[in-house]
Amino acid sequence: MENSDGGQVLKGIYLECIICTLDYGLDADRVPRVLNCGHTFCHSCLRQCLRNDGIPCPFCSAVTGVTFGDVSRIPVNYSILDMLAIENKPEEEEEDDELCEVCVKVPPTIICVSCSPMGVKFCDECDKKEHNRSFKPVQLHKRIPLKDYNFSIMCSRHNGTVATHYSELLNHFACLQCQSDPDWSGRSQSFLQVIDAAEHLRVRAAKYNYQCSLTMKQLHNTQKELDSTLLKLVQSAGEAKLAITSEFQRLADALQLRQQKLLKRVEEEYRNRKESLEQQKSQVIERSHALSGHHEHLKSLLQRSNEDFLRGYNHVMDGVMVYLHGEDNNSLFSVSAPGDLPFFFRGKMEEEMKSHGAVGGGPVPQNILCQRVPLHQSTMPQLSWSLPQYNNEVTQYEVEYEYIPDERPPSPGNSGLLSAGMSQPAVVPKSGKAQAHIMNDLVPGCRYRFRVRSRSIAGWGMWSDSTTGRFDGFPVQMGFTGEKVSIKVPVNGEYRITAAGAKAANGGKFKGGRGAIISAVFKLEAYDRIEVAVGGMSQMGTEGHSGGGGGTFVLLSNLGECKLDNLLIVAGGGGGTRGYDDQDEDGYDASLETSGIDGRGNEHGEGGKEGLPGTDADYSWYQGPCWGCGGAGFTKSSKTAKCYSEGLEGGQNGGFGGGGGVGLYGGGGGGGFSGGGGGRGGGGGGSYVKKTATQVSKRVGNEKDGYVRIERVNSSQDPLICISRKEIFNGTGLSGIITPRSESSSGSSSPTNNRSPQNTQLIQ
Repeated sequence: MENSDGGQVLKGIYLECIICTLDYGLDADRVPRVLNCGHTFCHSCLRQCLRNDGIPCPFCSAVTGVTFGDVSRIPVNYSILDMLAIENKPEEEEEDDELCEVCVKVPPTIICVSCSPMGVKFCDECDKKEHNRSFKPVQLHKRIPLKDYNFSIMCSRHNGTVATHYSELLNHFACLQCQSDPDWSGRSQSFLQVIDAAEHLRVRAAKYNYQCSLTMKQLHNTQKELDSTLLKLVQSAGEAKLAITSEFQRLADALQLRQQKLLKRVEEEYRNRKESLEQQKSQVIERSHALSGHHEHLKSLLQRSNEDFLRGYNHVMDGVMVYLHGEDNNSLFSVSAPGDLPFFFRGKMEEEMKSHGAVGGGPVPQNILCQRVPLHQSTMPQLSWSLPQYNNEVTQYEVEYEYIPDERPPSPGNSGLLSAGMSQPAVVPKSGKAQAHIMNDLVPGCRYRFRVRSRSIAGWGMWSDSTTGRFDGFPVQMGFTGEKVSIKVPVNGEYRITAAGAKAANGGKFKGGRGAIISAVFKLEAYDRIEVAVGGMSQMGTEGHSGGGGGTFVLLSNLGECKLDNLLIVAGGGGGTRGYDDQDEDGYDASLETSGIDGRGNEHGEGGKEGLPGTDADYSWYQGPCWGCGGAGFTKSSKTAKCYSEGLEGGQNGGFGGGGGVGLYGGGGGGGFSGGGGGRGGGGGGSYVKKTATQVSKRVGNEKDGYVRIERVNSSQDPLICISRKEIFNGTGLSGIITPRSESSSGSSSPTNNRSPQNTQLIQ
C-alpha cells in the first residue's frame, strides 16, 4: 500500500511523540505509554519529565504517580502499536476465485463493458478469439483490464442494481433502468460509464488530495504550535504563581516586621509606664503608712492635757509637716502615666504605619558594616550593606547618621563644641546602586549611629536596625577613591595638611612624571568643612602613550563654593609621556610653583598660569592634539580634562584630578592648580599653598596615586587625638567591630522610624 502525502501527515499526528517528534516503535525508549489523563508520550520523554515519583502531564499538568520512579510501570498504548503493525504490514495479493465466463477454466483478466451492460469477463485467450474477429463493431468494444475494474458500484436510485454510468451533472450513479426513465430524458450527455467516471473523478480527487495534504500539514504544524504554546502556558502559569506567591510573601514579611516593631513599641511603652506607676504606687503606700503613724500620734496628742500637749507638740508636728508639705507631694497626688495607649489604638495606626515606609517599598538593608575604605591605608569610614532576595527593583538608598555625644570631657577652651549640632542634615545624591558609601562630613574621633533604607518603585521601605561606630581620630588618611570626600574639623586649632599629587603612568619606553608632595600648617575653626579630591594615576594607552597624573586638591567648602579664597593646598600631578620613539622624552615632574610646566619636544604645549589649564601640543598637518593634551587647572577645564568645579575628570587615559589625556602621538599634561602642557613629554601640573599657611614644605617624589594626610599640631592633651587604640575597639579601628543594635536599644537617643531623618546621605 502506497501512502499518500495525507497519509504521511496522519502518521505524523498519531504515530509520533509530540514532544520529541520521533516515531513510536518497539524499542524500549520509543514505546508509547499513556498517562492517567489519557495523553500519550514516548518512554524516553516521560523519563525526562519524572519528578519525585510522579509525572506532570506536559499538556494538562495532571500528575500520574510512578511507583518507585519506574517509568516502565506506566501502561503501554497498544492502540498505537496496532496502528503501527497495520502501517508496516506487507500488502497481500487477494485471492481471486472467479473464472472466465466463456471457457470457465481459468481466471479472467479482461472485462468487456460493451458485450453486456453488466460486463463480460474474459481470459486472455477467449478475449482474442472474441474481439479479434473480422467483425468491425466487435473490435471497437471497450475492454478494461480486470485489475482496473474490480469494483461494483450500486445505483443511487434503485437498490440492488449495479450502476453502469455516472452523471456528473446530477452527481449520481445510474443503472440502465435510470437511463430509460423519462425524468432523466435529455440528460444523457451528462452520463459517463462508471470506469470513465473513475478516471475523470480521479483527477479531481487528486487535486483535493493535494489540498488535503497541505491542510493536514498546516493542521499538524498548528497542533505542534498549540502543543508548544500549551507547554509555554504551563510554564508561564507556574512562573506567575511563583511570582505572586513570592510577592505576597514579601508583603507578608514586611507586614510581619512592622507588626513586630509596633508590638515591641507597645511592649516597651507598657513596661515603662508600668514601672513608673508601680514605683509611684510603692511611694504612695510608703507615704500613707508613715503619715498614718503620725496621724495616730496627733490624735493621741489632742486627747492629752495642755501640759502634755505642749511638750509633745513640736515633735509630733515636725513629722506631720514633713509628709503634709513635702516637695514631692504633687507628684504623689497625680498619676504619673495614663492607663491607656491612645497613640496606637485611637486612629493613629495608619500614621504609625506610614512612618515605617510603604509596605511594598524597598527591602530592608541587612548586615550593615562600617569600616575603613580599603584603599591606600585610608582611615575614612565606609558604610556597606547587603539586601535580601527581594532586591530587583531598588532604585535608591538613603543613609542616615547621628552623632552620639561622647562621655569624655572636651578639650580646654572648646567646651560644648561636640554636641548634636556637629552633624548637620546632609543629602548627597550619587549615581548607581552600589551597596557601599563613603561617609562624608563626619568628625574624626566621634561616635555615630548609622542606618540605611532602600527605595523601590512603590516607595521607601523601612529603616534598617542601627549600627554604631567611631570615626578614628587624627591623623586622618585619605587615599584615592575617584570622588570627593570631606570631614568636619572638631575643635579650633592648628592642623598640618599633607597632599601628594599622582604620578603619570610610564609609557612604552619613557617614564611618566612624579607628583608633588606639599605640606603646611593651617589655623582652622570648629565646624570647618574640609573637602578633598585625591588625584589618581593615569594609564598607558595602546600605542605606549600615557596621560598626565591627577592633581590633589584640599579646600574649605563651608559655603559650598569653589573659590580661590577657600583653597588650602594643591599638589600637582606628573606629566605623561609619548613613550615609544627614541625622540620621545620622560614626562616632567609636577611643578612646585603655581604655574604648570611646558611640555617637551617639537610643537609642545605650554603650561597654564594662575589656575588655568595647559595647552594642547598641536601639529600643523593634524587637526587636534597630536602631541598630547594639556592638563586642567583649578578654575578652568582644558579641552579634554575637567577642572575642580566641573568634576575633575581626566581626558583619554588621564588621571582623576584633571590629568590631561594623550593625543595621537603625545603625552598629556599633569593636572594641578595650573595644568601642564602636552608634548612628547608632558608638563607637570602646578602646585599651590594658601598664603596664610605656616611651616610649608615642598618636594617632588610621589610615585603612585595621590593621598592626603591631616593631623593636629601640638595637641597631646586633646582627647580627640589621644584615643587609646584599646579604647577604640581594641586596635581594629572601625573594621570588624561594628555592633548592630535595634532601633529601640537603650542609652543615648537613636534614629527612630516615626520621625524624619536628621542627617541623611542619599545614594541614587
